[in-house]
Amino acid sequence: AAFDTVCTVTTYSKSDNTLVYTDFLEALSSRLSAYDDGGEIYTLNKTGSAELSPDTTGLLCTAISYSGFFPELFDISVNPLCELWTEFKERGKVGDISQATQRVGCDGIYVDADKNFAEITKDGASVTLGAIAKGYASDALVDLMRKNGETSALINLGGSIYALGKKENKSDWRVGICDPDFTENSLLTLSISDTAVVTSGDYERYFEIDGKRYHHIIDRDTARPAAYFSSVTVITPDSGLADALSTALFV
Repeated sequence: AAFDTVCTVTTYSKSDNTLVYTDFLEALSSRLSAYDDGGEIYTLNKTGSAELSPDTTGLLCTAISYSGFFPELFDISVNPLCELWTEFKERGKVGDISQATQRVGCDGIYVDADKNFAEITKDGASVTLGAIAKGYASDALVDLMRKNGETSALINLGGSIYALGKKENKSDWRVGICDPDFTENSLLTLSISDTAVVTSGDYERYFEIDGKRYHHIIDRDTARPAAYFSSVTVITPDSGLADALSTALFV
């Protein structure tokens, strides 16, 4: 498990790189998590500043640029709202959200790409990469697998899927799109190769308060879980972009 979800990698390979890929995903998950003590994003949120690895710096810059492309639809600064809704879940009661909204905004996050340094510049602001981290990790794992000579694999990081090459029999990989109302069923099946299929949905990570369901994807406009779709799937060769787009479209 990594990125707070079950991760699977299916590969046709002459060598067993299971531990290599497992360790790689777990290290990425720790580095990018807002909740893993000692990770770079955790340190940034906890102390207000952090020295970053070049890869994390690049991901932060990309994520902030996506926030500019999709204003108010994709925003890594919604972490105060995410934390507040986690608190509501634990209390079993929805409370006031007005103060948390004042802490949201990418203008409260400063990144120095040359020095690999980030700083929180707004009181109470914090960062979450949950809307892009799995897609980024999928792309990074694909790069590693290609360097190791892998030509055929299917990666599934909790709904962020990437098909590397084709199956051993030269056929495309087949990926089902889940029916959000009947999750044991597929709405349709895709045949893909060297392509990402990333889904954002309200049917896996959710909780109920007074009989009402609340999921984990927050709409910055309302400061509440987005209430427009049950599931959005994006298909593109770039897993990180697909992850960000599926969240933006869902919102």
